[in-house]
Amino acid sequence: MKELSRNPEDNGSVSDASFSRVLMIFFAVFLSLIRINAQVPQGFNYQAIARDGITGNPVTNTLIKVKLSVLSDTSGFYLNNGTYLWEEEHTGVKTDNFGMFSLVLGNPAAMKVQGSASTFADIDWKLPDLYVGTKIAQAPGYVYKVMGSAKLWSVPYSLMANDISGSVKKFTVAGQTTNLEEALFEVKNRDGQTVFAVYNEGVRVYVDDGTAKGTKGGFAIGSFDQAKGIQEYFVVNSDCVRVYIDKNPAKAVKGGFAIGSFNPAKAAIEEYLRVTDDSTRIYVSESSKALKGGFAIGSFDQSKGPVTNYVNLTPRNYLIGQGAGSKLTTGLYNNFIGFETGFNSSTGGYNTFVGYQAGKENLDGNGNVFIGYLAGEKNRWGSGNVFLGMNTGQDFEGGYNNTYIGTNAGQKLSGGNGNIFIGRDAGAALDFPAGATPGSYNIVLGGSSAVYLNTGQNNVILGNVAAFWLTSGYDNLIAGSYSGYANSTGAENIFMGSYSGYNNTSGDQNVFIGIRSGYFNQTGKRNTFVGVGSGYSLTTGDGNVFIGAGAGGNLTNQSDKLYIENSAANSSSALIYGEFDNDYLRFNANTDIFGRLGVGKNSAGARLDIAASNWDVLNTEGDMRIGDGNYRFKIGVSTAGGGAGDVRLTAHGGTNRLILGGGGKEVLTLTATQIYPWSDNTFSLGLSSNRWTTVYAVNGTINTSDSRLKTNITNLDYGIDQIMRLRPVSFNWKDKPFGEKMLGLLAQEVNDVVNEVVDTGTDDFHTMGINYSGLIPVLIKGIQDQQKMIKHQQQQIESQKTELQLLHEEMEQIKAVLAGNR
Repeated sequence: MKELSRNPEDNGSVSDASFSRVLMIFFAVFLSLIRINAQVPQGFNYQAIARDGITGNPVTNTLIKVKLSVLSDTSGFYLNNGTYLWEEEHTGVKTDNFGMFSLVLGNPAAMKVQGSASTFADIDWKLPDLYVGTKIAQAPGYVYKVMGSAKLWSVPYSLMANDISGSVKKFTVAGQTTNLEEALFEVKNRDGQTVFAVYNEGVRVYVDDGTAKGTKGGFAIGSFDQAKGIQEYFVVNSDCVRVYIDKNPAKAVKGGFAIGSFNPAKAAIEEYLRVTDDSTRIYVSESSKALKGGFAIGSFDQSKGPVTNYVNLTPRNYLIGQGAGSKLTTGLYNNFIGFETGFNSSTGGYNTFVGYQAGKENLDGNGNVFIGYLAGEKNRWGSGNVFLGMNTGQDFEGGYNNTYIGTNAGQKLSGGNGNIFIGRDAGAALDFPAGATPGSYNIVLGGSSAVYLNTGQNNVILGNVAAFWLTSGYDNLIAGSYSGYANSTGAENIFMGSYSGYNNTSGDQNVFIGIRSGYFNQTGKRNTFVGVGSGYSLTTGDGNVFIGAGAGGNLTNQSDKLYIENSAANSSSALIYGEFDNDYLRFNANTDIFGRLGVGKNSAGARLDIAASNWDVLNTEGDMRIGDGNYRFKIGVSTAGGGAGDVRLTAHGGTNRLILGGGGKEVLTLTATQIYPWSDNTFSLGLSSNRWTTVYAVNGTINTSDSRLKTNITNLDYGIDQIMRLRPVSFNWKDKPFGEKMLGLLAQEVNDVVNEVVDTGTDDFHTMGINYSGLIPVLIKGIQDQQKMIKHQQQQIESQKTELQLLHEEMEQIKAVLAGNR
């Protein structure tokens, strides 16, 4: 038998160590009389299964003792002081391989324990309510445990039939055929319709689904009590099945309901249905040859045709609801719950449909989960889809691996693959055009987002009412409430932030990041707006870049503009303004540059490196200009005035010279060999009140050093040692003791070290001077010596670093070994 259980942990336990309860599993425990003859029969059969109170497993092949009692009142039975009419003890009782034991209540071999009746035959069976109580004891101590009581019904009361005439040995219904389709025992109504039937392997009860005039029209099991009236335990109507279970644990198993079967060849009782206060179990035979071998509840009505199943549970499919899976042929492992769920499903398998007409039109779709009113109603061949919510995927006909969650999600989309719609009306595809190819691989998360989506593909829509009017647009990323709200056909856009790209309809390849960014754009393309409200008013412009809160916010239809600004400032006030189509860039800000700046070249070789080009001093500007009009600084190469390679700082032209001047007048000219004033006998060097303190010059500012003019060339012997003997000092001139502090060397000390750079004057004081430029070779030689030492030391350092690195690696290896040995 296969067990179908809501609560697999149910073991019928009341927490006793050895036994907890005895479960009656026969349809009628006291059905068969032990003997019937001319006299009143004394005794009737009692059959039960003993189960372990902890594990719920049957106690098999074990000797036990049993006390059976007849009670008129059970109020004190559980405290061992009930109203006993009769109690007898059976010893040496042994359970079989299935935990079952059989006794005869009233067996003369049993020993009376207590009771008001002198003998079993003296029991007054006319009392209104009688009960059978059970106690069980097990080795080693044989301490009796009260197992419960059960009310006696019609069969035991036959003991009162003293006026029965004749001899009846046994009441038996025996089948004459092995055909499992032929009933052993049938009860039919006046129309010839079977109401109750017993088959070799099952029992079926049919209930008319017409309008009931009272309880007689259905099937019911209950009890009656003069004080309480009729109490229903099990009721079957045309639209429901009800089982009433007494929750009072003191009444033990008599408050429950069980349906089972017996087969003399199988020895053990087989359970079909068990209902307890915490679980319901249904057992279905996997080897059934026909419907009679399982358990089914349905209805019949001669005017409506054949029997209608409400519950059909098999090891292959679970079908609950009128018309659920009614056309299944080879489909396996389906779970259909609800009116006409999976109604047309034929070969599809592994589906779970729950809800009114969920998956109704499914034919051969596999692995779908449709939960909700009309969820996936029209799906025919789609597989691997999950639709959760009322009307989700209602018009979906076929496709793979879609997930719709939320009322009306994907309701009108007829197909597509890999779509994910989450939220009320998400991807609902309203007004889906007939014959259109449904979009695939869209992700829509948010209520009322992408409501009109039809053929669009590869979109990611996140946010409440986002991309509301999207139809055929593709490859969009739209995130934020009402973002891309009007976007219908626009493609390859990125809108991030509430109301970003709100009015965009067909614009493509835009990037709007920030709340209300690109708000009024409709058809503009390739725009990039970053910042709250950036590009807010633009409607049709293309190729713009606006960065900053409100940047370009007042523009309406411009294109190829650059604005970097945290406001809607115009081109004259924005921090940075540019025009892509004109290669124009404007900075409206102070600029600090701490690296190299190259103008007109790739790699700057200096702090400011400007590539040269020709310029006309009369008509055009140079490569660099400071100021405007005639008062400016220009650097460039002249094409006028007969010169080439001219470097000018003036507003006038000339030849191969550096000209200093302004205001239409040049003052000082520097040529390749000379420095001279622009006009002869016009300018002075210094003034009578502004004198040069000292000017000494030998061969001008350039020292001749041509090797062709030199002889006796030898390497200099001076170096770092001589430099270290020099003493740099600070001083004041004696004629200006409070004047500017001067820096230098003392000629007398230098003469003792490097006398070649000391000059002794021919004046009366033989004033000594130093040719400081002559010390440069000595300094160079000293630097070279020092560099050699540095290089040698660096080599030593690198060698030591290598040794240290090797030592470090060895230490790490040692540490790793030590760590591994812990």
